[in-house]
Amino acid sequence: MSALELGLLGQQLLNRGQCPEAEPMLLRALEKAEQEGDLNVQISAIGLLGQLCTNRGDFPVASGLLKQALGLAKRLGDRRLQGAIYGEIGDVHQMQSQYPQAIVHYKKSLEISEELGNEQNMVAAYGNLGRVYSRQGELDAAMGMYEEALAIYERIGNKPCAATSYSNLANCYRKKGEMDRAMDLHSKSLRILKYTGDRHGEANQHANLGILYHDGMGDKAKALYEQVGDAPSAQQATRALLEV
Repeated sequence: MSALELGLLGQQLLNRGQCPEAEPMLLRALEKAEQEGDLNVQISAIGLLGQLCTNRGDFPVASGLLKQALGLAKRLGDRRLQGAIYGEIGDVHQMQSQYPQAIVHYKKSLEISEELGNEQNMVAAYGNLGRVYSRQGELDAAMGMYEEALAIYERIGNKPCAATSYSNLANCYRKKGEMDRAMDLHSKSLRILKYTGDRHGEANQHANLGILYHDGMGDKAKALYEQVGDAPSAQQATRALLEV
């Protein structure tokens, strides 16, 4: 099998959650790609090994692998790949609550994505930065990122992702104590989710509104979670109703 074929097989195993089987396949792909001098397959195999290590919580190893992949992407001169890898390194830092380092890497990913006009990666970076800023309590900065993402989603007509952005903004307003604005944005998100038929997302927004309104929205959320078979969220909605 070629390095590319080994890498694709390793990726399939990883996607199925078969990490023990995926790892030796990816290592073989990497070894063969190094022998063949194929930088693209090397970057792919190293990145997938980094993902595997992230999945099992080996964050320092994952970070080292991703930095190795980044170095190869720079050698190759592939800016798109560099932007994606910066984002993945940011993810590893975010998972470890290393927020300043995560921000540095997400900003680098955003800078490259803007340079290339890659809106898909831009909105991913905006969302990641929004989450990190929110977790640090920098709500105005978080809202700025969510608004940037929302503007793109609305322009390209991506309704499900626009609904997520509205919900993220609503949560920021709630944390700031601006409940009326939070209710308005959760309601906008809910209307979109009803239109797109996302029952689970609809249940989430009913739960959010139920907590804000202290009314029957919470019961609606519980019923919807039960309809879509999400027992843990139904139980969580029940607990939330008891607390309000």
